[in-house]
Amino acid sequence: MKVPPLARAGGVPLYNHMVMHAPPAEIFRALGDPTRCRIVELLGQAPRSVSELVSEFSMSQPAVSKHLRVLREAEVVRVQSQGRQRIYALAPQPLDDAERWLEAASKAWEDRLARLKAHIEGEEEA
Repeated sequence: MKVPPLARAGGVPLYNHMVMHAPPAEIFRALGDPTRCRIVELLGQAPRSVSELVSEFSMSQPAVSKHLRVLREAEVVRVQSQGRQRIYALAPQPLDDAERWLEAASKAWEDRLARLKAHIEGEEEA
């Protein structure tokens, strides 16, 4: 999923580079399937062709390709043609963006829970 331009200057789209490549929900949805998680793990080791990925699973090439399409649409993987082969590689930036989002969400919840704990402990002393 592409991030839409924020504005146009002279017909050229302007992008906020602090915005994630794909929304966290798209990334998490893509990673919500065990097969796609395994594909990401394999691509984290080295770029691979579709046929190399198919050999790692007990499913058809079209089924693996469907999983790759979901990962590609979430911008978790990128594809490059080399002759007749399509080589898939991990696109680390969206995963890094998702990790930063998780860290920020975790920090916000830690702060809220710490305030709740302090409030509860204050009531118990009273």
